[in-house]
Amino acid sequence: MKILSNTLLLILLCVLGANAQRLSRVNGGVEIGTGYQDATWAPSITYYQDLSLNHFDWIRIGWGLRGSGLFSDQTALFPHSNTTLGDSLQVRKINSISASFFGSLTVSFGRFDLGANTDLINLAFGSLKTSTYTKDITFKTEDDLTYKSNKIRSAPSLLNFLPAALDNQNGNSEIFARYRFTNAIGIKAGYLASRVTYSTEQKLDDGKRRFSKMFGMPFVAITFPISY
Repeated sequence: MKILSNTLLLILLCVLGANAQRLSRVNGGVEIGTGYQDATWAPSITYYQDLSLNHFDWIRIGWGLRGSGLFSDQTALFPHSNTTLGDSLQVRKINSISASFFGSLTVSFGRFDLGANTDLINLAFGSLKTSTYTKDITFKTEDDLTYKSNKIRSAPSLLNFLPAALDNQNGNSEIFARYRFTNAIGIKAGYLASRVTYSTEQKLDDGKRRFSKMFGMPFVAITFPISY
């Protein structure tokens, strides 16, 4: 998903640079839906705008605003992508709400769209929780392993950038298919990658404060198209 999101960002920048004077028709809409998998919910409401190119009207670049949440049971968060290096933050219940600005790229075939989007800037909110910080301490012998645990206060990290490309950032990315039944209503379905990041009140070992996990799940939404 990280490779796809980086590719999407690169394509968006290239298309914008090469076609800044060639943007034509504007389409948009509002979408309400949710992702779900293994007792994890990710509801969202999205407003988006797509700009088609004069000579390639089937290609659309766009932007949007997304309000979303992620709710899950006890979860282990980690300070980096590699979850095997030892440190973790156990959060009893994940309750994270965010507002974000995203970029998108869509290919349109009549009433049918294929596309992807990813958050560029994300603001996340949630209550301060008592979490358990665990650090593995490995000694010289293979079997000599102990654990150090502490109760730590943590909450969702407020300010986040490019969560699909950077570790320890809150945010969402989607790969989707959209079908418009009429000019007033349609359906959208796809795969959601949602990264949740919590920050601790104080710095921990090696200055760590941010711990995160990427959740992946299918999603479905009702879309209400708008033509300008």
